[in-house]
Amino acid sequence: MNNHDDAHDALSKSFLNVFEHINNTSIENEIVLKAWMKKITINQCLMELRKRKMFFMELELIYAFEKLPINYWSSFTDRSVKGGTKKLSGLFA
Repeated sequence: MNNHDDAHDALSKSFLNVFEHINNTSIENEIVLKAWMKKITINQCLMELRKRKMFFMELELIYAFEKLPINYWSSFTDRSVKGGTKKLSGLFA
């Protein structure tokens, strides 16, 4: 993580996760405990990075839509939208 504050937040969330789930584990070995904590911290950092990536992807879409001409959407008819929706739903069925 490039930002010190973001890294600190991710580490804080990681420790909360560790303390919330420590009673559910049967870890008796210190080395295994450290590895488990490290795994939680890495996963937390990856989740934070994914959230940030999704946010920026959404922003890029918004900017792309803002660049479209005003009359762009008027070229679509109900029939073409329904047909496109059926094609998309067929892809994900």
